[in-house]
Amino acid sequence: MTWLPAVIEDGSDVRFAPGSSAGEDPVRAWTHLDEQIRRILADPEVSARPHSNRHTGQDRPVGAVIDEIFTGDVFFHTWDLARSSGQDDRLDPDMVHEALTGMSAMEEYLRPTGQFGQQQPVPEDATEQERLFAFLGRDPRWAPPGSGQGRLGLGS
Repeated sequence: MTWLPAVIEDGSDVRFAPGSSAGEDPVRAWTHLDEQIRRILADPEVSARPHSNRHTGQDRPVGAVIDEIFTGDVFFHTWDLARSSGQDDRLDPDMVHEALTGMSAMEEYLRPTGQFGQQQPVPEDATEQERLFAFLGRDPRWAPPGSGQGRLGLGS
């Protein structure tokens, strides 16, 4: 929960107040981060402050950066949590399409950050959601042991 404040602070004059660490109290740490993000986004002056990304050279408003990277992060980890707990992992198809299209176009900037695993193989008939998670470095057809789902293809 420290990566988002680090990214925002690295490229702007917006600062986050320190709080509990996720190791100490994960619920309190998440609540603290959530409150700060909501305050930033609710204040048009703060949300509009410029953010310069030294990796991509893009200058954008802080609010737009938060929306892109933090919303995306929560979106992707929704899949992780649903998949690992055996729940329905289908995500909004429009957001999946937007993420795959946008991230694919920025692959040369994203891969070197080390935030994603190596592109995983997918079969010809892979869904767009499967292609997105393979792009992110996940095996999109993995299922937790004992779930009864097993691996659905990809060499099985």
